[in-house]
Amino acid sequence: MSISFKDIRHSWAKSAATLLNSVKKRKWLVIGTLIPVIAAAMCYQYWEAYQNTSVTLTLNYESAAKGLYPNGTRFDITKIKSDQVLENTISDLGMEGELTAKEMGEHITISAVGQQMMSQSVQELAQNGEELFIATSYIISYDKNKELRGIKTDDIMDVLMNNYKEIFFTEYTENQTALKYDEIDFSEKEYLECSSYFECEAQRIKRYLFGRAEENGTYQSKTTGETFLSLEAEVDDFLNITLEKFSSFVRQNGLSKDKASYIGKLNYDNDLLTNNYNLLMGEHNIHLKAIDLYDAAITAAVLVPTVDEDNNFYMSRTKVGIDYQADLASETSEKANRVKMQIDDNSYVINQVNTAEASEGAGEKANAMLEEMINTIEDISERAIQTDKEYIQYKTNDYLRVTPAVRDFSSIFQLRTVAAVSAVYLVVICAAVVMLEKQKQRY
Repeated sequence: MSISFKDIRHSWAKSAATLLNSVKKRKWLVIGTLIPVIAAAMCYQYWEAYQNTSVTLTLNYESAAKGLYPNGTRFDITKIKSDQVLENTISDLGMEGELTAKEMGEHITISAVGQQMMSQSVQELAQNGEELFIATSYIISYDKNKELRGIKTDDIMDVLMNNYKEIFFTEYTENQTALKYDEIDFSEKEYLECSSYFECEAQRIKRYLFGRAEENGTYQSKTTGETFLSLEAEVDDFLNITLEKFSSFVRQNGLSKDKASYIGKLNYDNDLLTNNYNLLMGEHNIHLKAIDLYDAAITAAVLVPTVDEDNNFYMSRTKVGIDYQADLASETSEKANRVKMQIDDNSYVINQVNTAEASEGAGEKANAMLEEMINTIEDISERAIQTDKEYIQYKTNDYLRVTPAVRDFSSIFQLRTVAAVSAVYLVVICAAVVMLEKQKQRY
């Protein structure tokens, strides 16, 4: 028995009519169940969208294009996933003991903007005459750890990026070591040796602060309330008042922790300084003799033709050998005088240690003054570091630009996926409705 196309078309039309009639009879069932399915699909997509987040990190300083940090060292974007950054992030989130840095790092991915250019090998780029790609923008993505389910992913990302910025600005922008007071053990050092050490430390801090004050004398830290000028003034007070007072007290009382050893050391220093002084004075005398050998008639005036800014000729006096000899003689004389002053100072200290009678409790007072100076310079150093740290962040604020990913309707809800799920459900529910209708007719 053959079946014509007309019969097939009639059969399809009949089936479609049956389907439509069945769905029409139970349209409220279909609509009533389809709406929750669509809502559930959209709710899942909304929940899923907030289980991960991403930001674009842009390096906005000149050396970034060369793959360097602002301080000139090689840039490494993976520092975002370093133990130091992640442990600080976990601590700030109050989740210590609940999550490890390694576990959190496994949920962070980093990709360079324009990374498709990085798929070519170095050799291929070189053969094609192309420049190597150095990224200055990166996409940082985070897929939430289950241990952090009670915290918004955006908040986690904010804390993560703040901790990375902290490390970036502290370690890779400018070197603050000049502001750090390096404490040493003073127990084996003589009092005046301690004084010399404090002077070196304070002078180093002062030089750094002077440079900052020249750069920006009005900047004021929000935390310390200090400016670089005010901190520099404190260092000056430390050098000119506190330290000078301590040195004068020690000299006046002839204080020494080990009299014989200290005098022996000073005598040895003076022997070396005396040799240096004699060499300088010998050099000075040689320059003076060289000056005497010049003929005054020849060296009275040496004029050479010179052109000014308007291209006009004039006769200008120039330096000759005797002028250079005079400069060198003056320079060596100044150096020799500084050495002589140091010799005289050592000799004075030796005499004081040998002859002076220290006042009662002078040693205890000197130790108390020493402790006070340690506390003073440590305090200045800490406030200077904090002020400079804030200034660096203020000055380099735009070095790192963080742009959160935009969450709009189209990025959260994938309408094609919702439509596909709804279509599948609609097919299933329609088939079920037809089967129910057939079963009802059968009985």
